[in-house]
Amino acid sequence: MAYKDTIQLPETELPMRANLPQREPEILAKWAQMALYERLRESGQGKQPFILHDGPPYANGHLHMGHAINKVLKDIICKSRQMQGMDAVYVPGWDCHGLPIELKAEQELKAEGKEKEEIDVVAFRQRCRTFAGKWVETQKEEFQRLGVSGDWHNPYLTMDYRFEADIVRELGRFLHNGGLYKGAKPVYWCTHDVTALAEAEVEYQDHESTTIYVKFPLAAEASLADLHPELAGKSCSVVIWTTTPWTIPANLAVCLNGDLSYVMVEILNPADNHNLAVGEHLLLAEALWEPTLQAAGLNPERDARVVVRLSGADLENRRFRHPFLEQDAPILLGDHVTTEAGTGCVHTAPGHGAEDYEVSLKYGIQPYNPVDDYGKFVEGTPFFAGEHIKKANPQVVTLLDERGALLASSKINHSYPHCWRCSTPLITRATPQWFISMEINDLRKKALQAIKDTSWIPHWGEERIHNMVENRPDWCVSRQRTWGVPIAVLSCTDCGQIVRDEAITENIAVAMEQAGADVWFEKEAAQFLPADYRCSGCGSQHFKKESDILDVWFDSGVTHAAVLERRPQLRWPADLYLEGSDQHRGWFHSSLLASVGTRDRAPYKAVLTHGFVVDGKGHKMSKSRGNVIAPEKVIKQYGADILRMWVSAEDYAGDIRISDEILKGLSDAYRRIRNTIRYLISNLSGFDAAEHTVPYGQLLELDRWALDRVARLIRDVEKAYTDYTFHRVYQSLHYFCGVEMGAFYLDIIKDRLYCDAPDSVERRSAQTVMHHMLETLVRLMAPVMAFTAEEVWHYMAGEREASVHLAAFPKEHPEWYDDALAKRWERYRQVRAEVYKSLEKDRVEKRVGSFMQSTVTLYCSEELAEFLSQFSAQNSRLFIVSRVDIKPLAEAPAEAVVSEEITGLKVLTGVSGSDKCVRCWNFDPGVGAHDDHPELCPRCREVVLEMGLTGPDA
Repeated sequence: MAYKDTIQLPETELPMRANLPQREPEILAKWAQMALYERLRESGQGKQPFILHDGPPYANGHLHMGHAINKVLKDIICKSRQMQGMDAVYVPGWDCHGLPIELKAEQELKAEGKEKEEIDVVAFRQRCRTFAGKWVETQKEEFQRLGVSGDWHNPYLTMDYRFEADIVRELGRFLHNGGLYKGAKPVYWCTHDVTALAEAEVEYQDHESTTIYVKFPLAAEASLADLHPELAGKSCSVVIWTTTPWTIPANLAVCLNGDLSYVMVEILNPADNHNLAVGEHLLLAEALWEPTLQAAGLNPERDARVVVRLSGADLENRRFRHPFLEQDAPILLGDHVTTEAGTGCVHTAPGHGAEDYEVSLKYGIQPYNPVDDYGKFVEGTPFFAGEHIKKANPQVVTLLDERGALLASSKINHSYPHCWRCSTPLITRATPQWFISMEINDLRKKALQAIKDTSWIPHWGEERIHNMVENRPDWCVSRQRTWGVPIAVLSCTDCGQIVRDEAITENIAVAMEQAGADVWFEKEAAQFLPADYRCSGCGSQHFKKESDILDVWFDSGVTHAAVLERRPQLRWPADLYLEGSDQHRGWFHSSLLASVGTRDRAPYKAVLTHGFVVDGKGHKMSKSRGNVIAPEKVIKQYGADILRMWVSAEDYAGDIRISDEILKGLSDAYRRIRNTIRYLISNLSGFDAAEHTVPYGQLLELDRWALDRVARLIRDVEKAYTDYTFHRVYQSLHYFCGVEMGAFYLDIIKDRLYCDAPDSVERRSAQTVMHHMLETLVRLMAPVMAFTAEEVWHYMAGEREASVHLAAFPKEHPEWYDDALAKRWERYRQVRAEVYKSLEKDRVEKRVGSFMQSTVTLYCSEELAEFLSQFSAQNSRLFIVSRVDIKPLAEAPAEAVVSEEITGLKVLTGVSGSDKCVRCWNFDPGVGAHDDHPELCPRCREVVLEMGLTGPDA
């Protein structure tokens, strides 16, 4: 036997190189073969359920980083809850209806030389269904490649027949409780996509608009003399300001605030303004009259004077005239009028503004909308018939100037609503639409209470959605498109009365459950009604179907009913909804209203939101910037586990940065964790936990300290999973492996593991700790590093579950906690860190080849010397040097280095004069003391004798 044969070198078949891009697909195949998800459900029988309800992604393209972070976060949560002893069911789903898919189908038709109108509506819808189905399958594979576990064989699709039927049933609930109504209210309208939009489909972008100040003259037969004698017989006008000149043809009134102060200003000098005259009087808010005249080119101090002050309430119902149409523009009062901008006198077109509409209704003024679906003025519109509003905008300005009504015009850049799909600037127009009322059945009040009853993560999410619900208008749920679930409502052709019969709604739903929503377009209205059915209003038997389809936000908003309530393995309400922060106005919002409006509570107990992915410099990702990083690229280069580590490492509450530099840094961190685990496994070769485990009370003190760190790691990481603070999971695991173990404990025990006798208490003590450490690390990392944990699991000794994901988190060990021990060793590590500064300098300057060749003399205060003397027997092994001496601080020579961190410590390092043991490589004064093994230190001599090596290494 040679000396080298007596050393217990590490041994494992676990590869050093992860090779994740190649190895991960093999693990995925293994999971599929063993039906891992189904086995997880079997193992969860009888356990407390945890339901994270999946918000459906849109089925129309490859995954982007937003998809990746969303699905990985969900998977980390479900995996961790499962390992905490719950039954974490996860049913993925897809949003399959809607405009983007419809536009893709139209593009395919155009490529074939056809127009949408040339083919049957059902045939067109089938194209949309096929397109969505293709992307569902593509995304399904891409999500699974990320390591996301779920019921992929049975996901939910909003275009499934039963799902479409359930959408109709949920709409029917609103129809029958009175919450659903049809009205001609102003809504956001996209002239490009030719449909109404909901609040959630609007994004604000910078936009240049034309601003105008316009005079509305007092009606010829009207007088303001009763308000002030000086106004008798005067030429008076109210001045409005607007950024949408094209809405002037739809003006029906001017609105003031009854509580504001207004002034009538007389023009003394019109300066160069050709639409003003000496003696003319202008009505303006007192707070805004001077900036208004400045905009018109006048000097307020020189060119005008205030004649009289009036309250807005004094002017209610006074009759002014439209600047170029033969119609009145009466004065209305509304609280929405402020003095933040403009003139304090608001141009009111109830067909083009929600606030205008609301205030006009109070005065009995119905909305008027002269603009068609494509943004053109309808036939019969004076001056502008057939013109698109963009072209008409400057024409309106010109006409106002010609009529002497234009005081000023300019350009401004401001935030303006745009369609989030096509980025077209939106208009607001009153058209017949279907709405869900926020006031009927106290929907707004109940929704606000439901928000309070929900846990929001981060906490600011509560205020955000509260403000949105508190101020939102009624929900416009109708769309003028083709690919979606129809608003399955029938109405009388003769009197217009809506059919509100629960049995008929169910008849329609059953028909859709059997044949899909296409049946609505295939059958006549009468086919959904009993043969003898008559209108309860007029007795007619003539009925028509609603032609609009539903807002896709309603589709996804009722997943709580179509999925959570439908599937026996799920439950309602869900424990958690999780999506990006934009979903406060999207899915969280629509789900809240859809659920509260029919069940009086939210469909979720808690809501977690994450930020958006940006590049390493914080810039939004875009193709034009060239900074887009696709998940597929990351997986091919690094592997999915690195992507999953990135998701866990970032604080998702804000913007989430990603770059090649960040990924490379994570790859280094991954290697440290993997190498730590590989080191643990390799040094447990031959260790049988049942036979070799050393009882806690017999462990070496350093080993008990290490178990204290393991216990705290279990506590901290489990709490981080529970609290959804996944960056703490990453930080804790990385710090534990890289700093506490790799740079301290594992470095120190290496000598024991390799060179002590195989069955010595010292070696088995270290192995006992490493065994617990390995079991702990692999289980705790599994929700994040799903593939690596699975790979390692099958290299670990002992009987164990078929997959790490079927295992539980490590058990808590209260007996491992030792605060006094932790403090004692924390102080020792601080001293060691100070010493290593000097040792590292010696090595860099090549005074020693390794620390084992060094000697250390610590010149200490009396108290510190007493503390360090407790470690005297092991100081050299703990410092991994040849010798450590402790001497009084007063004896320190001038060359001793003063510690900057520890008071009462000076350090002097040197080179050992001892010989090197050829077996353990330690420089020990005992080398050469024994003739039988002259090249060994006393420890190594005892070990080789015990192992039967009686003479020197041949």
